[in-house]
Amino acid sequence: METAYDMLASLARYLFVLIMLFIIAASAVLSAREGRMMRRAKRIARTNIRCIKIIEPNEMMGRRFYINGECTIGSGDNDDIVIGSCGLSRAHARLFDHKGTVCISVKRKRFFLINETQQHSRTVELEPGNRVRIMDAEFVCIGAGGEEDGNAQI
Repeated sequence: METAYDMLASLARYLFVLIMLFIIAASAVLSAREGRMMRRAKRIARTNIRCIKIIEPNEMMGRRFYINGECTIGSGDNDDIVIGSCGLSRAHARLFDHKGTVCISVKRKRFFLINETQQHSRTVELEPGNRVRIMDAEFVCIGAGGEEDGNAQI
C-alpha cells in the first residue's frame, strides 16, 4: 500500500510531465507562427513599393498608406484605403503583391491612367514614382528608399 508521500510524489511527476508537454506544444505553435510572420515580413521587404501618397483629392493630400500584402482602394467602409469624394465605387481597385512587384487591378479601366497614359489592361505592374489616377483620385507610388523615384514629379 502506497503512502500519502508516494502518491503525492507520483502526482507531482505526472503534473511535471504534463506541464513540460504543454510548454513544448506551445513553443512549437509559437515558432510556427513566428516562421509565418517572418516569411510574410520577408515578402513585404522584397516588394518594390512600400506605400502610396495621395495627391488628390485635396482633403487627403499628403496622406501615406503603407502596402502590406493586398489592400483595396474605394469608397466603401470595408476598403483598406477609403477615398470617398472621388467617384470611386466600393473596392474600386486592388493593390497586391505578385512575385515582389506591386500590381494594381481596377474594376473600370476607362478612368485609369498611369503617368498620364491611358491603360489598356485592368491589371498593371507599378513602379516607384508612378502617378496613378483612378477617376478623380490620384496617388504616387513610393519605393523602398522612401522617396519617389522614376519620372513622376509632385
